[in-house]
Amino acid sequence: MTQISRFKLKEETLEKLYSLMFEVLGKKSKNEFLLIMNDLVSPTEKIMISKRIAVIYLLTKNIDQRTIAHTMKVSLSTISKYALLVKVSNVLPNALSNLIRNEGIRLLISEIFVTLFPPGTPNSSWGATWELKKEIGRKKSRGF
Repeated sequence: MTQISRFKLKEETLEKLYSLMFEVLGKKSKNEFLLIMNDLVSPTEKIMISKRIAVIYLLTKNIDQRTIAHTMKVSLSTISKYALLVKVSNVLPNALSNLIRNEGIRLLISEIFVTLFPPGTPNSSWGATWELKKEIGRKKSRGF
């Protein structure tokens, strides 16, 4: 667990720090953001933050908690903690809802494609169609 000083900062100082952090991290290209994150946080912290966001993302997609725990290699208590957060706060789930909507549209188009051109249809590849069908099933059950 990260450690901070036991001496608390004033509220206005914290607000200034958060504003500075937003200015440094906000509205950057992906490459700039990754370079800044590499300088600011350790590899372990990056993994931890990424897993937290992924868990919240999968919870908002209504993926089973045990599946999330197994896939993301986190405990069920961690999943439960973030499930409670998703119920109480809508900030991060709302931010992720656009991603979920876009992914849902892509998944629907893929399902239509597999329905129209099932394996064995002339001029379609058996292997590629079966792989697409398996991928659709995996995305439905695991979320990604």
